[in-house]
Amino acid sequence: MTNITFPDEAQAFLEKAIKQIKIRKIVINCFLFSIPVILCIISLYTSVRETNIARKQFLSANEYTERIHDCFLEALVIWCFGMLFMVALAIAMTTYMNRYIEVITRLSKTDLLKLKTMNEGLLCYQKYWTPYIINKQEVVVFELLTVKYFNINKLNFITITRRIVKGGFVYIITAGANNDENKLKITGMNIFLAENLIKEVLAVNPKIKVKRWND
Repeated sequence: MTNITFPDEAQAFLEKAIKQIKIRKIVINCFLFSIPVILCIISLYTSVRETNIARKQFLSANEYTERIHDCFLEALVIWCFGMLFMVALAIAMTTYMNRYIEVITRLSKTDLLKLKTMNEGLLCYQKYWTPYIINKQEVVVFELLTVKYFNINKLNFITITRRIVKGGFVYIITAGANNDENKLKITGMNIFLAENLIKEVLAVNPKIKVKRWND
């Protein structure tokens, strides 16, 4: 009788997470690079249309040719500057996602399963893209250009504040040591992510003092 083996739960989640992040990387980059093209087409269409209207009224053949040339030149400038900005943004986003993959591939099975549990409580667009990860006794915080590591055992306070935004609330976590200026700060989280972070850091260091917005 052939033994049926099932993939390790943590390994299966890791492989799925990496796959999803790579797909998002492709989708985001395609979207970013399409923006300058769309702006270029809109600019060209609008300016050529206006030039054609003006031609019927008062433009000579030479003036019309010059105006059309300017239309294409303007569209080219918009495309070039747009591409420069989007290339920089695409590089930053790609670096961000590559760093995320690099961190999750170093996680232990226990931390991967914690990440899997957290992932299951998120909305579709938030899945596989959390603003922080618990790695043993560290909180790893992801920002667009950097990754910051905070030793949980060195934290002695954590505060959670709430801000009203259109459609609901967002939560801000601030944590650190009283004598340390390098504080952990994560903004724009929902209540699930905020409370999950507090639960995880308290499991490592129960001495941390927690203050909530409604205390």
